[in-house]
Order: sequence, then structure tokens, then C-alpha cells
Amino acid sequence: MSMLIHRQEDQVRHAYHSSEVGLVDWIARNYERGNEIQVAVAYQNYGLLLLLRTDHAIELLPSQQQCRYREQKELLSDRRIRHAVTGSYELNSRVETRIAIEEVFLESMRGIRVFQEAGRAAYEQHQVLRIPPAVSSYGTAEGGVSFRMEREVLDSFNYRVDLFIDGARALDTGHSVIVPAGSCCVSLTVQLTGRFTDEDYAPLTSGPMDLLKPAIRRQLSGASAFCRELTADQLEGLSLLSRKGKLLAGGPRFFTYFGRDTLISIAMLTGTVSADLALHAFRSVLERLSIRGEVAHEENVGEYAALHALQQDSGHLRVPAVSQTPAVLLEYHMVDDDLLFPAVLARWTEIEGAEDLKELLGGSFKTVTGEQVSGYELLGRTVTYCFERIAEGLVPYHPGVDVGDWRDSLSAQGIRYSYEVNNGLGMNCIAAVRSLADQLPGLHRFLPPGILTDEGDAISAAFREETSRFTVQVAASEVRDRVLRWLEHAGFSDEELEVLHQRLAEAAVDPDGYRFTAFGLDAQQEPIAVQHNDVAFTLLFGDPCLQDLDELLLPLETPFPLGLKTDVGILVSNPVFAARSGGTDALDRSHYHGLVVWPLMNSLLYHGVQRQLKGLQTAEHSSSDMLLTGACRHRLERIKAYLGGLHEKLSDFNSSELWTFSPARSGDIPLAFGKETGSATESNPLQLWSCLGFTSLFD
Repeated sequence: MSMLIHRQEDQVRHAYHSSEVGLVDWIARNYERGNEIQVAVAYQNYGLLLLLRTDHAIELLPSQQQCRYREQKELLSDRRIRHAVTGSYELNSRVETRIAIEEVFLESMRGIRVFQEAGRAAYEQHQVLRIPPAVSSYGTAEGGVSFRMEREVLDSFNYRVDLFIDGARALDTGHSVIVPAGSCCVSLTVQLTGRFTDEDYAPLTSGPMDLLKPAIRRQLSGASAFCRELTADQLEGLSLLSRKGKLLAGGPRFFTYFGRDTLISIAMLTGTVSADLALHAFRSVLERLSIRGEVAHEENVGEYAALHALQQDSGHLRVPAVSQTPAVLLEYHMVDDDLLFPAVLARWTEIEGAEDLKELLGGSFKTVTGEQVSGYELLGRTVTYCFERIAEGLVPYHPGVDVGDWRDSLSAQGIRYSYEVNNGLGMNCIAAVRSLADQLPGLHRFLPPGILTDEGDAISAAFREETSRFTVQVAASEVRDRVLRWLEHAGFSDEELEVLHQRLAEAAVDPDGYRFTAFGLDAQQEPIAVQHNDVAFTLLFGDPCLQDLDELLLPLETPFPLGLKTDVGILVSNPVFAARSGGTDALDRSHYHGLVVWPLMNSLLYHGVQRQLKGLQTAEHSSSDMLLTGACRHRLERIKAYLGGLHEKLSDFNSSELWTFSPARSGDIPLAFGKETGSATESNPLQLWSCLGFTSLFD
């Protein structure tokens, strides 16, 4: 089954990378449970989700003759634009099979995503005004069966979907067909007519290589064949997602702006890509700041936003003027986005200098409320907002919101104060702002009083002391017993458990016990004892002392099941020492932020390790610290070599959103993350921050 998944994801990437198509994606999935097929198509932020039900298992794969969608665009007399995209699939069935159209969604991709991730109840709560699509025609045509489905949506778009199954025969009841045993062709055309925001979605560059600095392009010409292939593959994805108005987070579910994804991606692209890409990204963040300087987490357009504009939803969903066309909905419910902004800007100026940024910030920006404000004032609002939160002590998630950082799925239930927000970003916020103030004299007049004085030093020191709450210490005598108890219920096969037991038996445990930082604190500010790789944020944006660095590196170099290291990457979490409460029992291989590997975090770790190595080379250390300095440098070099060597081992997984693994005697085996493997959701075939692994090839 995993080979089928690989084949499907590979074809999806080729659909993205063809110059013959627009911003279009498809996914075909054959779910084992209930024989449900999902077909998804996305254009900008509009989409189709087609749910099919079969009475026998089938395969639905891209046609060998046409494995991509082709797009046609037509400008109509009323200045509306008609987009039509067409693609074909090969349907394979071992026996004669009944296929029924169970449900059709024609609307914003965000609405479709709510249905996929949160279920029907959550979907209907947000889509109370939604009118279902109508099947306007159905019947036999040209040797097969055709369907036509149409719908007009709230933001004045018209959808029309034509589905044709060659060789099928129609049934009298329902929208069902019978397909014969063997292979047949399925063609699908999605047509959307309306006023598209084409300027916002216009490509940023004429070609993928234009994203790179000239020096990097020259370096690439002399690189290995693998290096050139990986770079070309990931640059194509990055180019597709780089639009003049914003960077898109990924597809098909995230064809829109995400503040966190934008900022983290630019942090890792610094030093590799042209200033133009980064400045467009920074502009997109500044234009979407809230009145008090919060970074917008996600931007929704289309019907989902129009519904909220009508309903005037409150709380953390803030809708700009209803008269805005098309409707735009900005969400501000995350916490790490805000702290990331000054951190990423400081990293950019540290490596690239500040001249381009001075020019950008010196300009005027139209805010979400319609006012014209200088870039310096907007940045000052964000800095002031972050400083005020840090001055209050540890930074919690927003009240009533269950998520607040990049681990924004509910499999991390129980966190109210996350490591990333506090240790990774908050603890280093004042240092980042001071670095920016040194580089950007125009920023000073918009900074809060005290941030550049002794008051800021006192707040920073107190905040650092507060973050000691995240430290977890497990006694040496308890380590193996606790891991073994957890493994009993972790969902591994007998063969996998045998491998893991052997690895645990061979693991070295310090007589002083096993020490690590928790990925979060609960409402009582007690640590939730889950190991994590969010230390990447500390390594990339912070300056930990040698003793702290020694603690941060231990889980990264300790193999699973005791630590986070696998043969296919660093796990994003490992709950072997956590109590089975507060949702941590959901951090297994089937959950989005469980025993899985994200290339995002591998890349962050690589660049963070590289930054710490440079810091050790330039810092002055006392003679008593020389031994520890040498040991840390050796460990960092070893981790860097391990992370850098993953690319060639991972092959097609390099640009996936995430994957999981299977322990084996010969080494851990990567497994695609998706419904076929019983996962809670599925990996996007194209993700902005998964197109950044190539940056580690150019130190």
C-alpha cells in the first residue's frame, strides 16, 4: 500500500511543476475503510471535493496519457474571468464495481478543510448559509456516463463540474454507475467563473532559478547531480507558491497566506534567495498586521470569508470592512507568529544587511483598517505587543484557544505555555529587537520605553528564570521501565517492538538520569514531559549558554525510543515519559505532530546547528569552559552531518509535508503519512516550508 501512496504523491508533484498548468492540484485517495475515494481540486483558494463510495476496492491513478490538469483562461465581456481545468485518471477495478457520488463540495478550500479535519458538525456550524451543488444532468453519453454539477456561491462565483466515466453504465437509482472489471478512463473538468484576484496571485518570478542569488546559482552549476536535482525540484515548488501578493503555504488545502509559514520559510531561505522574495514576504506580513501589531496567522478569501463577513463573527476572527471585495478574513489566534516576526527580521539583517529593509520600512502601507501607516510604525506595534506580553511573565495561549504555536493540532492537548513560544522565541525576543534597533535607526521612535535599557535587561533575566519550569529530569533507575511501559501501548508490531527493545537495551543512560525540556506546560505551569525538536527555534534564534546547549542536544542525538533520533529524521515529539493524560497518548505515528518527521523541523535544526557552530567559533570562552566548548562543537558537527546526510536517503520524501517510520533491523523505513496508513489526516503533496531542504546544501 505504501508504494501506491508514493506513486500518487509523485504524480501530484508533477502536476504542480508543469508549466502548462495554473495553480491547480489534485489528490486521489483510496481509503481502506469503507472504500471511500476523495478527489480534490484547488485553484487559488477555491476548490472541489468529490466523495465517491465504492462496493469494492479500486485504484484511481493519474492517466499515463495525461497525468496533469490543463488550464484554460477566458476573459468575459463583464470583466469576469472563466477558469477551466481538466484532468484525467485511470480507474482500475478487479471486479465489476458500483460507484456512487456520495457528496460534492464546491466552495472555498477552507470550508472543505474544515469538513475534512473537524467533521460535519464543525463544517455545518460555519457553513449555515451554504447551498449544496445541484446535479443538473446525469446519464449515458458517448459510451460512458456523464455528470454535471453546478453551484453559485456567496462571493458571486459560479462553479460547474463535469465528470465522465468511460465504459460505465448508469443505474436507475441515485447518482451511481457500474464500471466493468479492468481499466477505464475518468475525466474531470472544473470550471469557475468570477472576479479572481489574479494580481495578488501573479507569479513572483518568470522561472524558479530566478529565486536564487547569482552566487548560489554559480555554486549550483558545479554541484553534484543529486544536489542539482533536489534544488531544481524544490525550487519549482517554491516558485509555484511564491506569488506577488503573498507566499502560499501549500496545496491543496493551504493555497493561501499563513504568517508563520511565511516567516519560518524566509528565515531558512536567508542567504540563499534573492532579496526580492524576502521583501515581498515581509510586505505581506506588514500589510496583514492587526491594529495592535499581531501577525495574521491565516488569510481566508472566497465564500468562507464571505459567510463570516455576513455573520460578523467575533473573538479571534476579525473581519475587515464588509465592503471589501472579495471578502477577506484574517485570523489572529496564534501566539508564535508575533514573536517570529522580529526574530526573522533580525536574522535577515544579521546575514543580508539592512539597506533593503530600510527602504521597505520607510514606505507607507495600507492596513487592514484602511489607514496609511509607515512600515517602521507597523513593526513597532508588533514589538510593543510582544514586549508587553513578555513583561507579564510566561506567554500563554490566548484564552479559550487550544492551540497557539506550530503544533496547531489537538494531539498536543494540555499545553497552555509552549516551549517554542517561551524558550524558543520569547526568551530571545529582546535580543532580536535590540539587534534590529542597531541596524534600523528609524525604528527607535516606535519602540516601547525600557526595551533598550536596564528595564529590558531585568525583564529578560526574569523571563529566562521562568523558562526553567520546562526542564524535566527522569531518574536513571526509572528510565528504561518507563519507556518499556509506554511501548506496550504505542501501536508497534511485534517485529518492531523487538527492534526497539534491543535499541533500548543498548542505549547508554547517564547515572544522573535523563534530562530534557518539555514541549509545554499545562494550566498549572507544570511540564508535560514530552520530548520535542522545538529546540530548533532556540538554536536558530537564541544564544544558549554552553550548559543549556549541552541539555538541548541530548534528545537530538539519542535514538528512539529513548530520544528523538531515527534513521529518517528527528521526530517532532516523543511522549515515552509523559503520563497518559491530557491527550499525550495521541502522539503516536498516526497523528500530525506525534511520532512523525517534518522536513520543516529538520531544516530548522540544520540551520540552527550551523548558527551555533559559528557562534562557538567566534565566542570567547574561559579556560574552564574549553573542554565543554570542544565537546559541544563535536556534538554539533555530528548532528549537522547526520541532518545533511538525510536528503539522499529520503529520496521522494524530501519535499513531503511529513512522514512517519517503521523500525527495522536494517534501519528505520520512512512511511508516507496519509489515510492509507490509518493516519488522522494526510500529508500535503506540496508545502512551502517543505521546499527548503536544498538550502542546507549551500553553507
